Amino acid sequence: MKKNLDMTEGKPISLLWAFTFPTLMGNLLNQVYSITDSIVVGRYLGQTALAAVLLFRKYPMMRMRRQDLRLHGKLLRQITVLAVPIAVQSAFNNLGNLVAQSAVNLFGEATMAAYTAASRIGTLALMPVETIGSSLSVYASQNHGAGKPQRIRQGVRASLQLSLVVSTVLGAFLLLCGRQMAGLFLAEPSAEILTVVQRFLLITAVPGILAGVMQVYQQVLRGVDKANQALMGGVMQLITKIAVVAVGAWGMRNLDVVWLGWPASFVAGTVIPYFCFQKIAREMETE
Repeated sequence: MKKNLDMTEGKPISLLWAFTFPTLMGNLLNQVYSITDSIVVGRYLGQTALAAVLLFRKYPMMRMRRQDLRLHGKLLRQITVLAVPIAVQSAFNNLGNLVAQSAVNLFGEATMAAYTAASRIGTLALMPVETIGSSLSVYASQNHGAGKPQRIRQGVRASLQLSLVVSTVLGAFLLLCGRQMAGLFLAEPSAEILTVVQRFLLITAVPGILAGVMQVYQQVLRGVDKANQALMGGVMQLITKIAVVAVGAWGMRNLDVVWLGWPASFVAGTVIPYFCFQKIAREMETE
């Protein structure tokens, strides 16, 4: 059986990429499955069940044992402290998307159809930087436990570099192929719909580095057991997105201003985690 990936030794950028790439591929395959499943509901249920059986047989640690049914109070508290802020932030993200959908509905059916397609493309485009952030959380957790704060800083720099490269490539791809990708989700889209899709991607997904920076600083805080500080970034992200979207939709009636809610929220969601990490990193390095 292969050993677990030890992130406390070696080049941070190589370790992060080694963890990010297979995770990203798995996420992409899951997204492809979800999109396909939305077209043919339930068609692949048998394959899903087969995959679960194969995983169960290949990885013994996934098998349920009698001792697994015991309640471990200390472990439960530790998991709860980490999980609750993440769950709350996920709820915030869904609330922000709900407000955004309500705002988009004001602009008519063509805009609604365009937003449905564009948001799916945007989700796929931002997935790589989100995966890099998740990989950094694991990397930071291992090095925090090993008492190597300098490597955590190195990991943050490496993650920012990876995010910059990936977001630049994807941004260029969206500029060139965004309109064509809309055809995957819409049958014979009109010129109006394609224009809305392109504007959405240009404003929200092309500047993906902003989302990447936010993910890096929020996720590194989770890796060093500071999930509450990461949650504060999520709160600012939600407030900013709702405020900008509301001004664009109900105040100015300008769709481009609505789309600006995404990059503005990425910036707002970075501020508190950035300064919290700088303070925490200094404290760790002086201990």
